[in-house]
Amino acid sequence: MKPDNPPSRFSELLKKSATEELSAQEQQELAKYMAQISVPQQIEVFDKDVNDDTILQHLQEVHQFYKQREVEGKKEGKLIWLGKWTKYAASILLLVTVGTGIYLFTEKEAPKQVVIEQTIPAATKSATLTLADGTVVSLDQLRGEIGSQGSTVIKNTDGHLAYIPAGENQDEIVFNTLTTARAETYSLQLADGSRVWLNAESSVRFPVSFGKTREIEVTGEVYLEVFHDPTRPFIVNTRRTSVQVLGTKFAINAYSNEETIKTTLLEGKVSITTKNGNATLRPGQQAQVSENDQLKIVDADETAIAWKNGKFAFNNATISQVLRELQRWYNVDVDFGEDAKGILFHGSFSRDVPLNYLLERMQEMSSLQFKIEGKTIKVFYKSEY
Repeated sequence: MKPDNPPSRFSELLKKSATEELSAQEQQELAKYMAQISVPQQIEVFDKDVNDDTILQHLQEVHQFYKQREVEGKKEGKLIWLGKWTKYAASILLLVTVGTGIYLFTEKEAPKQVVIEQTIPAATKSATLTLADGTVVSLDQLRGEIGSQGSTVIKNTDGHLAYIPAGENQDEIVFNTLTTARAETYSLQLADGSRVWLNAESSVRFPVSFGKTREIEVTGEVYLEVFHDPTRPFIVNTRRTSVQVLGTKFAINAYSNEETIKTTLLEGKVSITTKNGNATLRPGQQAQVSENDQLKIVDADETAIAWKNGKFAFNNATISQVLRELQRWYNVDVDFGEDAKGILFHGSFSRDVPLNYLLERMQEMSSLQFKIEGKTIKVFYKSEY
């Protein structure tokens, strides 16, 4: 089918959409135009006349996604770009793709949603500290210097716990464990100056002071900035991997309910060791270790550390993957059927918004409807709701 408008008109509408100048009639005109032409044609016109790198990149990713799905002979899913949402932004560009059609909306003119009245807030800065003798300390209400162990002083300030050496390292190495539950996040400064950020439902077991080696254990998801010390390599252990570094920035995702353990390198150099082999990462690479300990190296993307930067980010993520992140961040359970698993999400949005606000935005731009009952998210197709 040939489009009703010439390419020049299409370019004009795209430019006006990017600057939020479209009238209601023009919004309908643009959506109709984009439904009538192929993704490659959209990319060609966009690249030539609009030159918005962010949206162009997404159009290219969409085209590549559907091309790959066709090659693999799989049933097409529905890919939803959630957009780069900031907290309660009034007008943000969103893209939705169904089949091979792409539609642009701004939040102010998106389809009317079913309001989700129950409010569940985002995660807060909270954690518990388990001392070497088994004592469990809630850090919520503690501020300033909260104690000492050997020659190390412990300070706690607004979501950040710090271990500060105040003398010679003690001979006996004792371990503490910092733990975040669902809907909690925290950060930690180790005695050597290295820093660890914990996502929700995560933990780090660490020595109060380091001796000749530096070694910690983590679960869940953490981001680390390791203080450079060429005489003492830094080792991070998970349930199936060991990561050795000297000084670097990297992230580890080792949740027990995720299929792979992922180590992503931002700066420096790390060595990954598993039961079946080892590899060295360069910046921008990610090591993925499967449940049967198979090691694979891939190029990383922004999703690996989006949580540390205050965002959710998805790259063709299944609804199951999306909901698992929401479970951890908002401390909720989920209930959804097998039919919903064919829907994929791509995009990023703020982690600071309440759950009901986020779900309302997701249901606006997809075939899903969400309902919160107590602490459970129920997912329906709109025809079923």
